Amino acid sequence: MATLTWPLVIAISPAASTAITAGVLTDTGWRPSNSGDKIAWGDVDNDGDLDLAMQGKIFLNKNNALSTAPDWTAPLTDDPTASIAWGDADNDGDLDLAVGNYSESDPRYRTARIYRNDTPPGALTPTMTLAWSADEFDRTVGIAWGDVDNDGDLDLATGISFGPNRLYRNEGTDSSGNLRFRLIWTAKKRDAHQKCSLGLTMTGTAISTWPPATGVFQPIRSVNRC
Repeated sequence: MATLTWPLVIAISPAASTAITAGVLTDTGWRPSNSGDKIAWGDVDNDGDLDLAMQGKIFLNKNNALSTAPDWTAPLTDDPTASIAWGDADNDGDLDLAVGNYSESDPRYRTARIYRNDTPPGALTPTMTLAWSADEFDRTVGIAWGDVDNDGDLDLATGISFGPNRLYRNEGTDSSGNLRFRLIWTAKKRDAHQKCSLGLTMTGTAISTWPPATGVFQPIRSVNRC
């Protein structure tokens, strides 16, 4: 059994939180000021402990306790966040945050975005800079990092509700330091909620070789389709 060296807080809702310590669940007393069901752990300030991203907010871990109020909030507060994932998009040694948004009524708030981590060493609050937004206005309910072309940087997959999943290739940064991601693959459109991950399979189709000879992912074997 793994031994946890500090309490791990599991955010369930503003009314409840639980910690795991030596296999025993105890209440830590942590109550975030905002609720959210899209969460991801990551050491955003590189201080050796895990911080928490929830929706479009970041709660820092300070002395083994999470802040109850967010230390950073996405500037585009109208974005209804439906998926988040940490990953080092620019290979500078710190974690950047990918955010997928979902709006039923307004397509302007459906785009996927990447916030670059510009937090200086020893800073008390994170500095996250909007460095890329997808051109497509999708209902992005799933988002995942992975090096699909084995070139040493992380590419981005998005899972779309009532639309085609997509894959964006990481092409580095421009002269202004903004991230460059290019859409290189779009799945067959399906009227279903779709989740996305990079690995052996994506949207029911497995990756055989890169780049595929036909410009689309080729199936190696039959898998469950989303």
